[in-house]
This record gives sequence, structure tokens and C-alpha cells, in this order.
Amino acid sequence: MKELRYLKSQGYEQFLFVDDNFTLNTKRVVKLCQMMRRERLNMEWFCDSRVDHVSYDMFKEMVKAGCKILYFGIESANPRILNYYKKGITPDQSRSAVNKARKAGMDVIVGSFIVGAPDETRKEVENTLLFAHELDIDVPQLNILGAFTGTDLWREVVSKGWVDEEAMWETGAYVATISPSAVPFEELRSMVFGYFKSFYIRPELLTKEILRTLKSSYRFSALVNNMARFGEITENVQRGIRLDSD
Repeated sequence: MKELRYLKSQGYEQFLFVDDNFTLNTKRVVKLCQMMRRERLNMEWFCDSRVDHVSYDMFKEMVKAGCKILYFGIESANPRILNYYKKGITPDQSRSAVNKARKAGMDVIVGSFIVGAPDETRKEVENTLLFAHELDIDVPQLNILGAFTGTDLWREVVSKGWVDEEAMWETGAYVATISPSAVPFEELRSMVFGYFKSFYIRPELLTKEILRTLKSSYRFSALVNNMARFGEITENVQRGIRLDSD
């Protein structure tokens, strides 16, 4: 609270809790949110959340205290892949967490997913894409798995001889480009792009998102501000073209 008071005094209006396990202790979250309300902090904030340590009451307190965007680390629809990642969660917990956050009135729900594990099958990748499609989230984040220095996955791919540790320690590597049993990287990328296209052109989704934006002052304000920025960018580009032509 001391740090939040300082940010408020410096004129900040938004902040992000950089903590993957922010909601791990629900009692602590509720107490913090109640303190933020009691002191009339009136700041917009965002945070990450696991899906297995959540409750409707906690999300409701977060919404009342100014939480606008909630990020869920869902990762996969396949228990086998979740176990490989050592996530300690289930798809049912992800579904329940999203529903509770939505019911509590969260403005924007983001779901993070990962595809491209070493022996993940095409069917399992498709399961995750369908799951992301099914969940009532506003923004899906689809990531292709990468192995980076210092992680268990990096040690695994090095031990299997899939990468030259000396040559790639700084850049890391997409697992799909080095694992002989993974779905090829270009195929994964094509599947992900196809998913995004199908996700955002659904009439029912567009209708739902428009209605949510009209009901949410935060979302409506963000839309207006981004439209204004887009107008400025377009004007600057056009001005640059005119200058170039002169």
C-alpha cells in the first residue's frame, strides 16, 4: 500500500502487478483490495492469475478495487501436456476460473495458451485451439513453445542433443524447430494464424464484445483513445507521404 500511495502521488493512474501467482493467497488479495477501496485509491490495475486458486468473491473484490484486466495462464486443453509443463491444473479449473471472473464483472479476460511441446500431436494442438475458442475470454494469446537457457526445458533439449548449447544459449530455440517428434513450426504457425482469423470474425463474438464495450467505461475509453491514436498515426503517415511527394 505504501508503494501504491507513492505511485498515486506521482500521478500514475494505472499499474500492473508483475506476479504470476498474484491470486495464490485469496485472503491476502481480498485484504489488499479492501484496503485499496478504503483509501479510495481509484487506480486501474491489471494482474495475472492461476486458475486453481480463485473464487467468485475474490474476483468481485478485485473488480470493486479497480482491476480491469485479468490474465489467466491456461496453456493447454490436454491433461498430458499440462502435466508435462508441471502446471498442476486441469482444463475444468480453467473453464471454472474464466466463468467466475466473467460473472464477477471483470472488464477484460485474457487467456494464455502454449502449443508445440516436444511430442504434442496435431490433435492435441487442435484441442487447445478449440478450447481457447470455447472459453468466454476476450483476448487469446497463442504462444509457440520456446526453450531458453536456465529452464528445465532447455536442459532437456540439450541433454537430447537437439541444440548446440554453445551456439544457441543466447537466443534459445522454438522446440518445434529442433524436436524430431514435434509438429513442424511452420505448420503450427499456420494453425495459430487460422485460429486467430476464425476467433475474431465470429458474428456472435463481435456482438458480445461490442455490448461489453458499451457497458464498460474502461473498455469504451480504451476504444476511443486507441481510435484517436490511430487517427494521429494515419495523419502522420499521410503527411509523410505528402512531404515525400513534394
